[in-house]
Amino acid sequence: MVFFETLKNRGTQEDDYLITKEGYEHLSVLAPRTVKDIEAAMKLPSPLDNFILPELGKEKKN
Repeated sequence: MVFFETLKNRGTQEDDYLITKEGYEHLSVLAPRTVKDIEAAMKLPSPLDNFILPELGKEKKN
């Protein structure tokens, strides 16, 4: 991960890059950057909304 300090102590911005012998790929290029974009993304449905965790401690009976 590469960290860049933002101006005026407003926090940090984190970006992910895949580095290979052939070059690099900016993996987080589509991540929202502004407050407006982040708030809009938070209103979107999550792909995990319909994910159901199995009950722990219960073994399947055959």
